[in-house]
Amino acid sequence: MILSIDLGNLCWGSVSVKISKSKFYADFFILTPHVFIFFLSITLMSCIEDEVSSIQQTTYDCDQIDSIELANLQQGVCQGTRKSCTSTALSEPIYEELKIEGYEKHELSCDDVDNDCDGKIDENVCAVIPCQQNEEICDQIDNDCDRYIDENACQTCIPSAEVCDGKDNDCNGTIDDLKIRFLSCGEGACKTDVPIVCENGRLLSVCTPKDKTAELCIDQIDNDCDGQIDEAGVSVSTCPNIDMIYIPSGSFTMGSDTGLENEKPAQTKSIQQGFYISASEITVAHYQLCVDEGVCEDRSSLEDMNCTFKNEIMMGSEDIYPMNCLTWQQARQFAQWLGGDLPSETQWEYVAKNQDSNTLYPWGEQDPMCGLLNYNQCNMEPTGVCANDFSNTFLGVCDLLGNLSEWVLDEYHTSYIDSPSTDESPWCQNLDCSGDANFERVLRGGDWTESMTNHTRKSKAGDTWDIYTGFRIVLKDEP
Repeated sequence: MILSIDLGNLCWGSVSVKISKSKFYADFFILTPHVFIFFLSITLMSCIEDEVSSIQQTTYDCDQIDSIELANLQQGVCQGTRKSCTSTALSEPIYEELKIEGYEKHELSCDDVDNDCDGKIDENVCAVIPCQQNEEICDQIDNDCDRYIDENACQTCIPSAEVCDGKDNDCNGTIDDLKIRFLSCGEGACKTDVPIVCENGRLLSVCTPKDKTAELCIDQIDNDCDGQIDEAGVSVSTCPNIDMIYIPSGSFTMGSDTGLENEKPAQTKSIQQGFYISASEITVAHYQLCVDEGVCEDRSSLEDMNCTFKNEIMMGSEDIYPMNCLTWQQARQFAQWLGGDLPSETQWEYVAKNQDSNTLYPWGEQDPMCGLLNYNQCNMEPTGVCANDFSNTFLGVCDLLGNLSEWVLDEYHTSYIDSPSTDESPWCQNLDCSGDANFERVLRGGDWTESMTNHTRKSKAGDTWDIYTGFRIVLKDEP
């Protein structure tokens, strides 16, 4: 026989006492009623302690036994509010929605009150460091030290175009963050772009033009910044009328693996900067202007009647016939007088091959013939420049093959092996290609007595001249 006494109502359903039929419990049960009551008291006290311990250590399970009392265990200004059951757990209410007086999500007020209901009073808000008064902004901080947070600082911004007025017009949090704009300043080569900045709600810019230089001819630039281009300037009294053609940057194959040894090996060259090249070889009339300026050497004392400026047939047509009988240095002197130079060998071939078209001839792939080109003794002397459009490049540069061979900047090498540069730079010992006058210099294009292609190259000492050689010039493409 088992006698069971249910103490559930006293132990909140968690404890019961069972007395079995055994000698031990039988003897115990025979005890006096006073002793039995003492046993019940001890048992009830143990049950209460166990339940309190369970309340402190376990997760509340919303079983309607512990939730009523525990839901009221709020602290600080939140006392009196109730936690509620969500699923099987107790959760705190959203105090901001309850609008509890004095409640702060994070403790901010030094007022001897637990404002954020975490059981701590005035944590980290009563420091002795004085408040630094600043303009109130929307950042959950009392910036202006008036004990109010973000007052009138979190109003909705209506975006508009940003202007220089000391306001955040586009509502991105930054005042007067205008895109950088530029203002053109100065004339000609002195022209530059200066930034326009916004300071204190005002647009400001400072115009500082570049320095002017002496006016140069045929570069299509207002060098002296007077609003006029290529007018007679300090360096020249009359600018020669030379047609200049722009050549854009790009890449091409220089040389040929199937040509002569001095044309090998073929290599890729990259023209980094566009440039201008004279459409024709420099004429007698062009050169005479430089002589008249006292810059270029007068060649009239030469007695060779095959020089174009001495040929009686060509007299009176100086503006048509190309200038010959010049050394490399004399040709370069003319080019530098106009602010330019002789073309590098790479520039010359790049133009002749029509840039990345890599044509065999300036006009394309068709073989040359008399009547269309002054070459291979079709004529026994030079003809006027640009006499036949057939020989023109795609961009209109004429006479690159035939008529006269042409000086270029480079010193001569027997092949392209060990060429130091992959761009348009000339191959010279010195960067500026200065050096002994008798250095072997490269000639390109062939003359009226020869047959040639865009790869053909030969050389001659720089201090010599002949009736078969002329030149053309290049100018940099720069402001």
